[in-house]
Amino acid sequence: LRGLRGVAFLAGGTDGGDGPDNDAAGAVVTGSDAEEAELVGLDPQEFLRRCDSYSFFRRFEEAKLGRTNVIHLRDGPTGTNVADLAVLLVRPKGG
Repeated sequence: LRGLRGVAFLAGGTDGGDGPDNDAAGAVVTGSDAEEAELVGLDPQEFLRRCDSYSFFRRFEEAKLGRTNVIHLRDGPTGTNVADLAVLLVRPKGG
């Protein structure tokens, strides 16, 4: 998504966690997030190499928004496991 304007992607699980002892259900990213992360000293590619999106999103949302559980979905177990969810939003040209 890097560099794409007007695009957002949500990936999440309805069970509220990704593996045992993990409270992350997913995250929302936009086309500007990689550049914004670099501006606050985070290297998105390094986090990807380490398969550590949890730490990336926790640190990125704290730097960008001053709080957590906004773009990094961490609500804990829901007691359900209906499905994983992926949503891509694209703003139309001129919109």
